[in-house]
Amino acid sequence: MFFATDLHGSDLCFKKFCAAPDFYGATHLVLGGDLTGKLLVPVVQNGRTATFHLGGVDEEVPLDDLDGQLKRLSNMGYYPVVGHADDVAELADGAIYEERLTQEALVRAERWVQYADEKLAGRVQILVAGGNDDDPAVDEVFRDRGVFVNGEGRVAEIGGLQVASCGWSNPTPWNTPRECSEEELRGRLEAVVSELDDPSSALFNFHVPPHETALDVCPELDDELRVVTVMGSPVLQHAGSTAVRALIEELQPRVSLHGHIHESRGVEELGRTTAVNAGSEYSEGVLLGAVIDLDGEGASVVLTAG
Repeated sequence: MFFATDLHGSDLCFKKFCAAPDFYGATHLVLGGDLTGKLLVPVVQNGRTATFHLGGVDEEVPLDDLDGQLKRLSNMGYYPVVGHADDVAELADGAIYEERLTQEALVRAERWVQYADEKLAGRVQILVAGGNDDDPAVDEVFRDRGVFVNGEGRVAEIGGLQVASCGWSNPTPWNTPRECSEEELRGRLEAVVSELDDPSSALFNFHVPPHETALDVCPELDDELRVVTVMGSPVLQHAGSTAVRALIEELQPRVSLHGHIHESRGVEELGRTTAVNAGSEYSEGVLLGAVIDLDGEGASVVLTAG
């Protein structure tokens, strides 16, 4: 199977994901959480040019080049909103901004469903589950439509294997739609895995990685969301979930799939369980992933970058 996660709205990365059956010979696809993007980019039309603000820089482009710029923004995972100054001024209102962000995310998700059907119908299915950054409304777009099987919060089957999926995370600094206490997360995870016939032969698809592993290391942030440094070097911390780790160690599934912490791409053995964080470089248009071969009792993993 081919596993990728944290695409965060990148059109380019999603198209590469849909090419995995041909490129890697994958017979099954698993798309992890954080499907949606994080940012609207207002694009203001002024006569023969358009301007937008990105990465601390104001960019001005001729209208003839606008389509190319909109494609670039979409490939980076952003949602461009085009209009005259008065049209986009309302996005300064926080509530309107968040409503429009969800609307744009749903539109793009719908487009992904259509694209995947065109490329993969009758060949390969995609098991998909949300992540902590995804508004719950996105679940319905992927609710068992076309090639998609939505596994969020339940057990689904691919290739004769049961997969238990949960996109919720332990608390983050960003107050995302699907995060909760470790105690509540443990309850959510237990409710999902209770549906498994045999956890030891199953796969876990939990968005957040297990705590204190090579899969959950990230920079520590202060109260203003700035990276904490000592002598110019970032201070690192383990930000994964204790509930996820405890359940993996107790039930020992064959493979456990994770994302959430983009910079902690890797593979780690927890007892007999092979745990994988595929990582993410979505804003660069690079699709990070993992080709996973299940043979007999074990699993072999090759991390990929496309």
